[in-house]
Amino acid sequence: MIAFKVKALICQVKINHLKGHLLLATTNRRCRHTKSNSNKLLSYRPPDWASHLQMIPLLKVKLFQPFTPIHKWSLPNIPDDIDIYIKRDDMTGSVLSAVAAKQLGIETHLLLRSRSENLSETGCHGNMLLNSLMGASMYLVPIKAQEKSDLEPRMQRLADRLQEEKGIKAYSIPIGGSNVVGLHGYLCGWQELLEQVEYLACLMGG
Repeated sequence: MIAFKVKALICQVKINHLKGHLLLATTNRRCRHTKSNSNKLLSYRPPDWASHLQMIPLLKVKLFQPFTPIHKWSLPNIPDDIDIYIKRDDMTGSVLSAVAAKQLGIETHLLLRSRSENLSETGCHGNMLLNSLMGASMYLVPIKAQEKSDLEPRMQRLADRLQEEKGIKAYSIPIGGSNVVGLHGYLCGWQELLEQVEYLACLMGG
């Protein structure tokens, strides 16, 4: 879905709750290679148990280090017969959409849900600092903004403006990368866990 003629990336994110969700590249066979990304294009094959799915991307771009380690986590007041482990996804090397886009030379625009109305009130630390260092354009939206009625129309207006004013094509990514392409990022993450541990227990939540 993402072609490398795309020059801008528009993401919906929450301040202090950003995820590295730009994983897979394109289902567009006419993808145009450039000097900056031609060595990063790799063929994509989903896990065997997901090979029956439709609209499988053809290519991917390596933006992170997979198979991060799983470490035993010592926490207080845990019974002696219970072991807790943590997967170190802080060691992937690419944890923000703005960082991933910067690696590909893509202009980044972030819609940030916030209780503040002015960027100067949000401070410049943590993810906000990293977004600024990556040259991302940031736009604050109300914390209660709804995805379908508020965020998606605003993203489309921004994409239209980028096309009209700069002649560039934008690709929009919803919160959490919750679309067909983003799904395969989660599938690959699950496959990685299957190869690292013997048993898995899942807690489902929003």
